Amino acid sequence: MATKTFEKALMASEDVKAFVGSALYQASSNNAPIHDGAFVVLGDLAEDTTYQATGDVDYNVYLATAPTAVTDKVVVIDLANIQEGTIGGNDYKMGIKLYDLVCPAGKSARFRRMVVGDKMWLTDGLFASTPTVGKFAELTANNTILTPQTSHTPGQFAVKILAQTEMTTGQIANGIKYLVEVVEL
Repeated sequence: MATKTFEKALMASEDVKAFVGSALYQASSNNAPIHDGAFVVLGDLAEDTTYQATGDVDYNVYLATAPTAVTDKVVVIDLANIQEGTIGGNDYKMGIKLYDLVCPAGKSARFRRMVVGDKMWLTDGLFASTPTVGKFAELTANNTILTPQTSHTPGQFAVKILAQTEMTTGQIANGIKYLVEVVEL
């Protein structure tokens, strides 16, 4: 079973606070659930319904949608529903569910703006088909996952597949994860 899990490896958003924000995912102009590691397009600020005044916006939450074209500018969803840390050089994640996380409809999710050179781990469910180490993956129109490509098309978002390994939870193998590097935004 393919899992959908994002894990940062080395990203500018770890050091630049302005590269991390919140997004409310929508499909067909309605709030919708969104999975971890989704590549989405940011839109306008979300409406703030805290008070009765209409037209107020939440200055911290953007509306987000699936890319409609392979040339769209995207951010990546990084759900923060679990506790994680590094102890003695080992990465630990603790929670009821550690992978295949989904943000419910109507709730905002954390996103990360990417820069060329950012590295991240993406599991097999975040690709339309099996990627190949040394090749590329680019946006999929009308979807939040990437499509593997043998070469990179200039002028559109792309990551290079650097390595692959098994994703394990405890002692159980739960699919494959790929180390990718952003090569174009």
